[in-house]
Amino acid sequence: MKNKPTQKNRTDFIFDCSADQYYKDKGFSDYLFFHNSIDVFSWILKLFYAENRETVKKRTFRLEITFQNYFIKNKIKLNKIANEISSDIKKEDLEGFLLRGWYNELVAGYPATTYYLDMGVNLESKIGYKHPGNQGDFTWKIVQHYYSILDFTRLIVMSVNPNIYPKNAGYRISKVYNNNIKNKLKNRLLFYPFIFDKKTISNIVYPKYCDFWYSNYPRETLSIKEAEKFLSDSYSCFKNGNVKGQIDVLDYLYELRTWANYMQIGPLLELNTRKSGYMKFMLKNLSAINFFFAGFAEIIYIAKFGEESYLSLLGSFSRDYIEKVDMFGKENFILPLYVRLRIYKHLGYISSGIENIFNKTDPIELVNL
Repeated sequence: MKNKPTQKNRTDFIFDCSADQYYKDKGFSDYLFFHNSIDVFSWILKLFYAENRETVKKRTFRLEITFQNYFIKNKIKLNKIANEISSDIKKEDLEGFLLRGWYNELVAGYPATTYYLDMGVNLESKIGYKHPGNQGDFTWKIVQHYYSILDFTRLIVMSVNPNIYPKNAGYRISKVYNNNIKNKLKNRLLFYPFIFDKKTISNIVYPKYCDFWYSNYPRETLSIKEAEKFLSDSYSCFKNGNVKGQIDVLDYLYELRTWANYMQIGPLLELNTRKSGYMKFMLKNLSAINFFFAGFAEIIYIAKFGEESYLSLLGSFSRDYIEKVDMFGKENFILPLYVRLRIYKHLGYISSGIENIFNKTDPIELVNL
């Protein structure tokens, strides 16, 4: 009889680098497990949907390009998504989820700079006080991103099957999403790596640049296959210690939120005092995941109710909130919901927009179609 492989524990996912070991010694083992797993997930996402070989060589990934390539490469169509949406949903329910998701996404991303669109591996010092990670309490930023993503997930669950929407819609939403909803949207809206089962992974055809050393995950020089195994092993480790059923990056966000709320005050004070690169990279990763889940929710809403309803809701949110709040300033054209708006128009999911609200040069990059 073959011996069963030894089950890994969370400390096995802490890297040998000096920074990881420093924070491990400070009592951050759980955080490092979440951080490294989410970082590898984000690396796979931006590597697989990178613009081209040069982008990978220079590691100058862009969030809006990654997002566009996800929709283009997977040939996402509104009619295919609409076929999976329940006829029993109420428009006002979905609008409530979108509005709360937008609100928390904006608050989590404050102050608004184009830096969150940079998914590269280098941290730019020129951003100064506006650098992600220096924009308030780190742990509360985690909580804000979590609740934004949770509301977008609520919309996804409600849209596909309102009959199984749980009454206590907290963490249970993630379980319903993982075990009952994802497969309904598989190969329609949700693709690799948001779908990360064995069958999906085995059928992936990697871009040719993944064969070269420069495509390796930089912190541990992991190839794409090794990065996949790291994430798969991490999911198995998480599942063994916590829950039944499928595991998703959403589970990590919940646990990370719990960690952020209940960690001891000593490590919390040190983390916020140091303003470390760990914080900055984590917030960049969370804002990217938030960006995608917001996009999934918005596309579902557009598929069900059309662009006129979507633009009307976004326009009223803009007039009633964004334009009246000083914290967003005059450069609100870079806010995530507006960036996605322009992408949807570029990709043909909507035919018009609300460009009149943008009064400065548009900094986002659009792919050639």
